[in-house]
Amino acid sequence: VGSIFVASDNPLIYAKVISSVETRNDSTVIIGSENWLSGDVSYEKFERLHIILAAPNFTSVSNPNYLDYRRKFIRKHGTFSQDYFSYARIGFEFMMFVGQCLNRSGVYFQQSFGEDKIDGYLYDQFNFHMARDNQHIPFIFFKRGQLTALE
Repeated sequence: VGSIFVASDNPLIYAKVISSVETRNDSTVIIGSENWLSGDVSYEKFERLHIILAAPNFTSVSNPNYLDYRRKFIRKHGTFSQDYFSYARIGFEFMMFVGQCLNRSGVYFQQSFGEDKIDGYLYDQFNFHMARDNQHIPFIFFKRGQLTALE
């Protein structure tokens, strides 16, 4: 088996799959969801087993726009819970995306969705070509202790 895609965010299911692959000690690649990061599996295990996660909400912590946004957010709102910050980040990216589309195409901004990929501000990019939702989903993995997008 070359890879296993686990289409569940249930910790019991993905923990058993991870444990099984770890017990077999083979090179099977596990593919899952970014929601697994909030579970009980250690980040070291994610890196050691080279687990790949589909992460539609991934923002690189080395992105200069993200660092600037985070600094300004903390200055204005102080400390924060991770959930609160995640929702604020998603809302901010949405407003930047809509503003960019309005600036480029005016009030009929949805017509620009048929074009190629649209660069994001905090996120990598968006692709609405022939779809009503973002078709660009980055895949991430741990590399030297840091989440990195799969190229």
